[in-house]
Order: sequence, then C-alpha cells, then structure tokens
Amino acid sequence: MKRFLRIKKLTISQQLFKLTNCWRSGKIIYQSYKQIIWRCELRPTALSRYYEVTLIYRLNGLPEVYVKRDDLVDVDAADFPHIYKREKNRVKLCLYYGKEFNTSMYISDTIIPWTVEWLFYYELWVKTKIWFGGGIHPVPLEKNNGK
Repeated sequence: MKRFLRIKKLTISQQLFKLTNCWRSGKIIYQSYKQIIWRCELRPTALSRYYEVTLIYRLNGLPEVYVKRDDLVDVDAADFPHIYKREKNRVKLCLYYGKEFNTSMYISDTIIPWTVEWLFYYELWVKTKIWFGGGIHPVPLEKNNGK
C-alpha cells in the first residue's frame, strides 16, 4: 500500500506570526483568516537604499510581492528584468517558479529573502544593464494581453 506524504498547509496566523517575528520592521496592512497584506522596507546590502515592499498572500495561493514604483530606476525600460507587470504605483516582482513555493513553506524563510535577493540583482542591473540573478524572464502581462 502506497502512502502519500501530505503537505501540512500553514495557516495565515502561522505565516503572520513568523513573518512579524523575523522581519520586525514590517507592518500588517490587512489581515483576515484568508489573506494578509504586509508592508516592509527592505534593503539588499548595508550600502543600499531602502525599498518599500508589499506582500499579498491569500490562503492556499501564491504570494505576490510588489515594490513601490517610485523606488525603482528605469522601471519603464523595455528590458526591465524579472517582473510580471507594472502598475500605476507599484511593480509586481518575478521571484520564483510556481512549484518552488508551496503552502507548507514559511514566507519569512522564502519569499522575503528571495525579495532581498531580487533587490540585490536589481541594483547590479541598474549599474550594468545585465541581470546576474539567473532564472527565466517571464513575458510581461501587458505584452501578453493580460493572459
């Protein structure tokens, strides 16, 4: 008889508890039993500037991470790397493949460090116009007719 390993899904409360304890400078913008919106200022190195980052996580979904548009340079450049879409006030980051995150993983241990890493490679891109962060560049939604 085969046994299947069940992934223990973390609740919003569990995610939020660890997130607020590991990243103390962050603030809860919205919280319900199904969703959190959390905001924090992050910087990739001690010499870097701070970036305003907003995390939106819906229970059993995939986390979405946005950086305040005004914090980014050359955000309208055609070759701006590793983003899904540009909005009026923010930019949605491409941080991971869909299967790299699952609901048994803590956002504080994965998504937020991946965001800091993205910001590090973004700062290198600003200086060199080369994306050193690897990965697959997604087709931006606005070029994909929103699909």
